Amino acid sequence: MRRIVLTAIVLLTALQLATNGLSQCAAEDENEATRAVDYEREIKPLLFQKCAACHGALKQNSGLRLDAGELIRKGGDSGPTVVPGESTASSLIERVTAQDHSVRMPPEGQGEKLSESQIDLLKRWIDQGAVSPADEKIPEDPALYWSYQRPVRPAVPAVKNQTWVRNPIDAFIAVEHENHG
Repeated sequence: MRRIVLTAIVLLTALQLATNGLSQCAAEDENEATRAVDYEREIKPLLFQKCAACHGALKQNSGLRLDAGELIRKGGDSGPTVVPGESTASSLIERVTAQDHSVRMPPEGQGEKLSESQIDLLKRWIDQGAVSPADEKIPEDPALYWSYQRPVRPAVPAVKNQTWVRNPIDAFIAVEHENHG
C-alpha cells in the first residue's frame, strides 16, 4: 500500500511539473511572438549569410541589395522587396517561401533554404514595420576601396627655390618646407 501511495505521489508531482513546464513553454512562445525583432542582431546577419552573395555590395542580381535596411525597403528591378507592416504582401517572403524551385530564394544549389524559424523572424520583422537604424551606413562596393584603385601620378608642384630641386621628389619636399617656413 505504501508503495502505491509513493508511486501516486511521484506520478502526480511529475504531471504537475510537466504541466507547469508546458504552460511556461507556451508563455515563452507567446513572448517570442510579441518580442521586437532586432534588425542589427537578427535580420542583418541572417540576410548577409543567406543573400549577400547575390544581393550585396559586390553583386546585385535583379538590381536588389539586401545588405542595408534602406535598400531592402527600396527593392530592386521588380519593385519594393518588403511592404512594412505587411509580410503577406512582401515579395521577400513570397520568394523565400515559394514551393517552385525556380522562384524560391536562395536558388537550389546556391545555398540552403531558410528554416521555418528564420522565415518567421523575417515575417515578424516586416510585420513590425521593417525597422532599421536611420544612420545605418550602406556598404560600399569593395572594388572602390583605395587599394584597388589605379595609382595616379600627381603633378610636380612649382617651388620658389628651384636650386634645391634635383628630382621630382625634391619638389614635393621643397613645397612642404616652404609651407612650414
